[in-house]
Amino acid sequence: LPIAIVDSDNTPQSRDFIRCVEAGNAVDVVAEPTSMYDAQHLFYDDAIYGVIYIPSGYGDRVLVGESADVSLVVDGSHLLIYKHIMEHVVAVAATLGVELMVMDFVAKGEDAAVVQDFAMPVVAEVENVYNPQLGYGTFVMPSIFIVIIQQTLLIGVSMAEVRRARRGQKGLCGAVVTVVGRLCAYLL
Repeated sequence: LPIAIVDSDNTPQSRDFIRCVEAGNAVDVVAEPTSMYDAQHLFYDDAIYGVIYIPSGYGDRVLVGESADVSLVVDGSHLLIYKHIMEHVVAVAATLGVELMVMDFVAKGEDAAVVQDFAMPVVAEVENVYNPQLGYGTFVMPSIFIVIIQQTLLIGVSMAEVRRARRGQKGLCGAVVTVVGRLCAYLL
């Protein structure tokens, strides 16, 4: 998924964050514009699906152990794309946060293995069961097939009853009752 990264900090810490984002296979950093204005043009031209903004001062905040913010702008009209990009960036931020915490504790004299177990006592392994490819085909198509089958049944029953009514076998009221009765049987 193509994204852009705007690095207003341009420090080793921000470049480390960018390298971690690029290292994953979930997103593809196709541009590194110098401003959000340039990134906005790429976003509105549909060249990218999201923008990661690293504000100035990010590296300084990381070095002193404060919380450092990174902004993410994602196209929310494609829910699966939005979810995929968001999960990747959150995972990168969490991983870097744990690494920084471990380095801080090790610098204070703690054992690295103990700190690592303390920092991440549970490692989540996510496996998508119902939509493993995270695509629209496996997500939307089953419900579309149900609607198509339902509409086909509605049209077929209606055509059969109209044909009977034209032959004079039943009145209009009888045809409506028959159509509603059959549809209830098919839809339940």
